[in-house]
Amino acid sequence: EAFYLATRDQMQRSLDDVREQMRNALVLAKRTAARDALMKSLRARLGVQVLLESPRVEVAVDPLRSIGPADAPVRIVEFSDFECPYCGSAEKTTKALLVKYPGKVSVAYRDFPLTGLHPGAQRAAEASRCAAQQGKFWPYHDRLFASGSLDIAQLKDHAREIGLDQTQFDT
Repeated sequence: EAFYLATRDQMQRSLDDVREQMRNALVLAKRTAARDALMKSLRARLGVQVLLESPRVEVAVDPLRSIGPADAPVRIVEFSDFECPYCGSAEKTTKALLVKYPGKVSVAYRDFPLTGLHPGAQRAAEASRCAAQQGKFWPYHDRLFASGSLDIAQLKDHAREIGLDQTQFDT
């Protein structure tokens, strides 16, 4: 119940609707913690060493579509779709991280339009790149996620509203 109260702004369902899911998540978390503690004690007692490094992949980022310090200790590379409701809800968390940890987190945006599900996502991604060329990716990004429509007229309206050069944008 305490967890629900702490996160109810992000949940759009009542406590009764999510109670069982939350209970299952807590049981899973306890099992995972118990397993990790067991593994740690076995490794210590038996002298096991893990010599492999965790897999890591460097992902190229576009500095025009990045926010936060380039040398931040935590870099989030977000693959997103402007028409995806889940991506839109994740934006709130991303913005909260930037505010909560200023100077320690950076975010780089990468296009991942799911064209089979979201017919306007590709156009929106292309329009956001045009905004980036004029140095206004993030204001445009925020407008796209706040918008209910991603048709061409709306994309052009957003460009005009944030002060983009309309001729360059239309080209």
